[in-house]
Amino acid sequence: MQWAKRLDRGVQKINAVLMVLACVFLGILVVTCIMMVLTRFIPNFTLTGLEEIARYSFIFLTFFAAGAGTGSNAHPGLTLLRDALPKKGRFVLDLIVYALIGLFGVIFIVCGYQAAMGVSKLISTSWRIPMPIIYSSAVLGGIFITGNTINNVIQLIVCGDDKRSTEIEEVQIVAAQQAEAEGGKNQ
Repeated sequence: MQWAKRLDRGVQKINAVLMVLACVFLGILVVTCIMMVLTRFIPNFTLTGLEEIARYSFIFLTFFAAGAGTGSNAHPGLTLLRDALPKKGRFVLDLIVYALIGLFGVIFIVCGYQAAMGVSKLISTSWRIPMPIIYSSAVLGGIFITGNTINNVIQLIVCGDDKRSTEIEEVQIVAAQQAEAEGGKNQ
């Protein structure tokens, strides 16, 4: 049990780095988009390559955030069915969901690698970046998604921790308390 907790702490540190990288790429994306909009109004002045920077920043942002989001179960999900199940049913459903997410990550790894090798001789038009670097984002995202999914399964089986975010539940509790308080005032 102790090794699983240490593993989870290490994975969460990696996820924190991924979120910082995702924020950096988000900042680059925002700045380049603002620059593209502003330079439209200046005649005879264009900053070439901004579209590429924005596009590649968005790609890396997506895969890094997806990897980190998988670690905290921040992926979208419908909990209506899950909440209606008994504890054993929730456990089985969580394992099925983790298996599908892990499969999705493996598909990213395999297909991303094939795509990166398929464009191994190409470079980007403006910045002359080798395209396999850009396509490697899918491989990296798949590795992080799969690694976090494996960690989530270990935490679920060994520690009994389903790593669900409690923020939604807290918001629902506060909303129910407010509705109850308002109902008491109206009576």
